[in-house]
Amino acid sequence: MPGTALRNLSRMNRYFKYNMDCLMVFGIIYENKTKVSLLYATHTISINGFTSHVNIEAEYINESQHKTEAKFVFPVEEDSAVYKFEAKIGDVHLVAKSKDKDVAKKEYKQAVDKGQSAILLRETSTSGDIFEYSLGNIPANEKIHLQICLVSELSCEVDGAVKFHMPFVLNPRYGLKPADENYQNAPKPKKFSFNASVNWNSQIKDIKSEHPVKVDYQDNKCHATVRMAKEFSFEKDLLLQVYYEDVEKPQVILEKGDENSKGMFSKDIMMINVFPELPQVKQSAANDYIFVIDRSGSMSGEKIEAAKDTLLLFLKGLPLGCSFNVISFNNDFEFLFKEGSREYSEDSLNEALKFQKNLYASGGTEILSVLKSLSDKKTISKFPSTSILNN
Repeated sequence: MPGTALRNLSRMNRYFKYNMDCLMVFGIIYENKTKVSLLYATHTISINGFTSHVNIEAEYINESQHKTEAKFVFPVEEDSAVYKFEAKIGDVHLVAKSKDKDVAKKEYKQAVDKGQSAILLRETSTSGDIFEYSLGNIPANEKIHLQICLVSELSCEVDGAVKFHMPFVLNPRYGLKPADENYQNAPKPKKFSFNASVNWNSQIKDIKSEHPVKVDYQDNKCHATVRMAKEFSFEKDLLLQVYYEDVEKPQVILEKGDENSKGMFSKDIMMINVFPELPQVKQSAANDYIFVIDRSGSMSGEKIEAAKDTLLLFLKGLPLGCSFNVISFNNDFEFLFKEGSREYSEDSLNEALKFQKNLYASGGTEILSVLKSLSDKKTISKFPSTSILNN
């Protein structure tokens, strides 16, 4: 699972105002000449201590008189993993398997070209926490049933709340392009249901949400069910804050493997939660963050893409009030902000995202001149924090 520092990605995005020209469309997207309606969607959530399992089921219908292709774009929390994706199109049952992305794209295209129904799930190229799946050759007047399952690690906030976040809208992500003009997004579901169960080995003190919910407690408040108290608006994400009794005590959670499965799903998994007593360290928001990224030839291929993704996470997770700069190097080096570190803002982040997007690998590896230059470069903080991203 990613570290605590990377959890700030979606959290920090909330501080910026919405810029609708830069937001990616979220939800079902289909060609303008067709119509794909969302009939219903159900979300079933099981929260067990510091983990959650989410089962999403949705049914669509292609109301046009010809085959069509549709896409579905949805955000996934950075501490989440998709472990199941299935689709049923008419009598065809499709089960997704993990494959090399180039192989998967090729097989998907081949199936579509042959007139077969097919599905393709992948991360978007611009952000690792947004998934897109394509549905090819949906027959006319046919229903499509989708199932997506995710598992997540839940974070514990300063006030002791265990936070469950269910993205329903896409938070601002600067630098992303709007959806293809040849596509449009479908309306809200005609029917939506949400059910959550919460389990803890001691009492559950409270469950809070910005959206009106109904909470029922059972088993001496060791178990709770959560339902919507009124119709969900889909205008913002769903956030549940769960307060456990004795949350600071060490906990062990065991999930039994599935005897009918193969590989990792057949094995038992144990999760241990420990809250170490660490001394409080006062952090200053005025820190200066310097990111050094290796773009030499040895970083070509997946290595430079991984480094770019990591840089993207760091950039979007910086705290407000800090300053930052980015340096890339091969035979030579280049500063993002040549005059020195700049305060973290919407404008400086946009510049950094353009810089990050255009990085590519070539040339040699000359890091000594970079380190010498760092000691001479102007920084806002007396003690800048430097991170080096290389292979």
